[in-house]
Amino acid sequence: MPKPSRTLLVATLAAAAVLSSPAAQAQSASAVKAAVQKALQINPELSAKLNAFKAQTDAVDAAAAGWKPRLDLNVEGGATMSKYQGESGSSTVKRAGAGLTLSQVLWDGMGTRNEVARASHQRLARWFEFVDASEQTALEATRGLYDLQRQRRLVQLADDNVAQHRNAAAKIEQRAKAGVGRGVDLDQVRARLALAESNLETELANLHDVAARYQRIVGDVPSGDAGALEPLAQGLPVSPTDAVQSAVSRNPAIAASIETMRAARAGEDVRKSALQPKVEARARVGAGRNYGGVVSRNADAGVEVVMNWNLYDGGADRARVNEQHNLLGQATDQRDKACRDVRQTALIAYNDALKLGSQISMLDRNTGAIERAREAYRQQFDIGQRSLLDLLNAENEAYTARRALVNAEYDRAVAHARVHAATSQLNVQLGIARDALPGDVKSWAAGEDGAGRCPAQALDMGTLRGAAAGAANPAAPARLAAAGAGSAVATATAAAVALPVKDSAATLAPLGAAGSAQATLNAAITAQVDAWAKAQRGKDFEGYAALYSPDFSGEEPTPPQWRMKQAKQFAQWSAKKAAVGVKVAGLQATELPDGQVETRFRQTFTSPGYKEVGDKVLTWKISGGQWRIAKETSL
Repeated sequence: MPKPSRTLLVATLAAAAVLSSPAAQAQSASAVKAAVQKALQINPELSAKLNAFKAQTDAVDAAAAGWKPRLDLNVEGGATMSKYQGESGSSTVKRAGAGLTLSQVLWDGMGTRNEVARASHQRLARWFEFVDASEQTALEATRGLYDLQRQRRLVQLADDNVAQHRNAAAKIEQRAKAGVGRGVDLDQVRARLALAESNLETELANLHDVAARYQRIVGDVPSGDAGALEPLAQGLPVSPTDAVQSAVSRNPAIAASIETMRAARAGEDVRKSALQPKVEARARVGAGRNYGGVVSRNADAGVEVVMNWNLYDGGADRARVNEQHNLLGQATDQRDKACRDVRQTALIAYNDALKLGSQISMLDRNTGAIERAREAYRQQFDIGQRSLLDLLNAENEAYTARRALVNAEYDRAVAHARVHAATSQLNVQLGIARDALPGDVKSWAAGEDGAGRCPAQALDMGTLRGAAAGAANPAAPARLAAAGAGSAVATATAAAVALPVKDSAATLAPLGAAGSAQATLNAAITAQVDAWAKAQRGKDFEGYAALYSPDFSGEEPTPPQWRMKQAKQFAQWSAKKAAVGVKVAGLQATELPDGQVETRFRQTFTSPGYKEVGDKVLTWKISGGQWRIAKETSL
């Protein structure tokens, strides 16, 4: 079996490669990709995994040697002294010679075959561990770069916060010197300034720590410019179920555990071969003086078939079979554990990405409102309408809000990378391909050896919240009934459903036993989503705006401002006579305990010279007797 070159395998993972998918090419993030490539090239852990794979490749060759004949050369020289009973004296025979022995195993209880199988499965396990290490290294490098970028942003925010407090302290000091300010105000502002400076020192210390971590992972000292945030938002699964299924079917850690289990199974068969006889064919030839200690013999040759069968060894062989059987059980348990770990990782990462997308929109609105309030407080403070404490509190609130927004943005970017790593797609999304795959990997499949105690199921938040959540929202049945869903839907268990819409390949999965009432709800939501897409394609602003709740403001401070912004966008489309395309794919919906319905889908938006593909979440509620959009989030 040919041995893989270390340079080839590392280059496979680390060098820039041209992918067959144009979308994957567009997804490549330059700064992240550069950091990942450096990490893959020099990371010691990844190199150790590669060496383990190479060593196991040699082990396969060593095991396969059992099928081949064995040739031994024997050279001897010496003297043999013999003394016989009843005779006086002794005789000495000096001898010298050389011989060749050729032996071939004819039967060993399938021991060699099973040993080759065991070594081959272990080799594949080492390969998948190498691939998993490459994904984890890429994830750690991505996280390291994001953390470095994040911490630099936080240092900038802390710098600005110190500057604002210093300006406030300067004003108060001037007032105190002029005799129009109070001494306690000066003490208060100095205390807040000291706290802001302490926060800056903390952020600088954190920056040093993340830079040291980046250096450990990537191997280089961070440059002065770490680049802007480049989230890997494309290519994500369209639903939690899709995320789990992709992770369970693709994750190399699970594949490695399956191959380890297969190796343990073959190892049990190897142990069983010791209970059977071993048959060998041997041919020997030799020549010399007094060859073999026989006087005057100059040559000897022979052909024979030899059988050796151990009949009793104190039960050691049987005990080794039992030992290996228990190790097989252990490997099976570890396979299921690996699957459960991956499933948990994928679910948490996907949920983090989803919820952080919603939180960022809220935090952005919160930050904007607080900064406007801070500016107003400054003006009011200057004319004596606000106290110093109001101003300082506003500064701290603005700093805290901006800091929370930055953390949420980078947390979501890390969550996207975690999802890609869980589904073994992070290197692919970065444009780093694995082309030089071992031949037996290309056709690899889990088959019947897939995890038996790890169903690829997503969590149902409605069920997790329990019946108490429904009791706490008595308006939910009424809202469902208002949509024509009927009383049966109000009592159905909340669960994810896939809604069939135009341009979507999804299939219907009804909720519980709601029957035709559920179909009515599905049809109502499907029609609204279709109308939402159709209004954009037709540049129908009034029809588009009518699908949103009257209190919907999006990322704008007020609903009227949101409507004004959208009206301007639609007017530009109409003025330019631009063709607008909106395609909805993979639509899924979840009935929430409060009576709302959350829809998730992949949206493809096109206009002249522009194309955007991304995941979108629309949350619908009953307003004015029909389903309207209460919340909109782009992932």
